[in-house]
Amino acid sequence: MKKFSTLTACVIAVAAFATTACHSDQHHDKAKSNVSMGAMNDKCPISGKPVNKDVKTASFENHNIGFCCNGCPSQWDAMSKEQKEAWCAKNMK
Repeated sequence: MKKFSTLTACVIAVAAFATTACHSDQHHDKAKSNVSMGAMNDKCPISGKPVNKDVKTASFENHNIGFCCNGCPSQWDAMSKEQKEAWCAKNMK
């Protein structure tokens, strides 16, 4: 029964992530793919697509993080501090 509960929880988690995944294909305009308002990154930390200058940035450890679409900042907010630090360490230039 414990295996079934664990499997069910995993399926629910994957389904929840899939429904909140980046929808940048629907909102991304290549003409607007400039770095967003002083963002330290040129690619979205969620999708890897170019940052859209019209999407709000998030602040993390004195850096502005840019995103490709309006769906990605909430996914960034849901990441743990350790995940954000790892992404910054790998992608900071």
